[in-house]
Amino acid sequence: MHPKTKKQILLDMTLIEGHMNVIVDTDEGIIKDVRVQGIDSRYFEKFCEGMAIDDLPKITPRICGLCSASHHVASAMAVDHVYGVEIPPRAKLIRRAINYGIILNNHVIHLIMMGFPDLLLKGKNRSMLKLMTVDKELVQEGMKLVKLGHEAVRVFGGRDIHPVRAMGGGVAKPPTETELKLFKEMLEKHEEVMKKFVKMALDKLASVEDLIKSYPNGNKYFGAVVQGNKSDYYEGKLKIVDQKGNVVKEVDPIDYQKALKEYTFDWTYIKPVTVVDEEYPEGAIRVGPISRINIIDSFGTPWADELLENFRQKFGRYAWDPLLYHEARVIESVHMFEMLKELIEMPEMWEGEYLIDTNGMKNERGVGLTEAPRGILIHDVTATEKDGEVVVKKFNIITPTAVNAAAIENDLKKFLLGKNLKDVEQDLYRMVSSVVRSYDPCMACATHSVSKGPSMVIRIREKGKEVRVIKG
Repeated sequence: MHPKTKKQILLDMTLIEGHMNVIVDTDEGIIKDVRVQGIDSRYFEKFCEGMAIDDLPKITPRICGLCSASHHVASAMAVDHVYGVEIPPRAKLIRRAINYGIILNNHVIHLIMMGFPDLLLKGKNRSMLKLMTVDKELVQEGMKLVKLGHEAVRVFGGRDIHPVRAMGGGVAKPPTETELKLFKEMLEKHEEVMKKFVKMALDKLASVEDLIKSYPNGNKYFGAVVQGNKSDYYEGKLKIVDQKGNVVKEVDPIDYQKALKEYTFDWTYIKPVTVVDEEYPEGAIRVGPISRINIIDSFGTPWADELLENFRQKFGRYAWDPLLYHEARVIESVHMFEMLKELIEMPEMWEGEYLIDTNGMKNERGVGLTEAPRGILIHDVTATEKDGEVVVKKFNIITPTAVNAAAIENDLKKFLLGKNLKDVEQDLYRMVSSVVRSYDPCMACATHSVSKGPSMVIRIREKGKEVRVIKG
């Protein structure tokens, strides 16, 4: 083929967290391939090697400012497993509340800052500020819920961004009685806010339902953390199903490598993931809100289950099209709100043991598996003892966006491959970005050093003396 017949288009994605390119390859004017490229580089896994294992829950939240609370919880879970302890019920409730708060917060942030501007506005200026001129009340009510989610993280995690309380063996400190009473009052005051926001949000989504339905699903596999057939946004098994809900894999956290396979490529800092028995990208697994609400039978809370039933009446028992992520976020926001209301009423939240002695390393390896706002999050730590201290020997993080990278490609390919570039070029950016943004990718979390790509050396100095060198 003559080189001039080939063309590559590089689309720089905006209205996402971090930086991502989508590469579109054409030949003789026909779209032949689409790839997702991570262009940030973060070296958290390498950076953590040699650190005291107890520092992981404090260090890993710094990987991101949005979903830091989920990293905090996942690391604490991994440390629990290294120490071989079962944390007290009160500590588990507190950790749950941290994670529920950040999911509520992130879902509503996405809807008012990225999702609705993308769906409802035309032209280049698609932002929350522009959305304010179209529907000020939607944004205002949404911001109240964003604050509520952050307040949950602060009350239970000690800080609203980069929380600090979860640690191996439980939590360092529980909320005070005054903090719990004030948060309970805040939940009660936000009941009407949630009702108003949900109605407005669902009405807005109904108004663009034809657009949502125009983007087809390009994936075979979907994953979530579950307890049986019900949702669990803190702990459980990793469950992977196909488009009809048939179980493909269901494994305990420590065995996640029996279900997932990671890849490294020299053209991206993302480490994409597939189901272990299939190759990239055909074996891609989609995770996050739309996968979670399809995999479960029910939430177990009344309002969210009512919304889930309405969703299934409209779109079917299994509804996988990518832009349905937005409605799934609305439904999950309700579930997180209901779960926070349940937790605050439990006696164990108010009193009881919250931290146990870890008594040294019991297992060489620990895995924390939880749900972050965008899907499954895995922290896999291998530990060793050095100079009487348990330290990190090896560390691997698998984030939702890393899992979703290949799934995003497959959805874009399903929609674009075979199309004549002339027919879609004028609207190509909007089409591509609509799919990408529906996943709400978090690129800071998803990026890693790669074996064949760019490298970096970090030199840490103290009082002019080099004390540590970290090579990517």
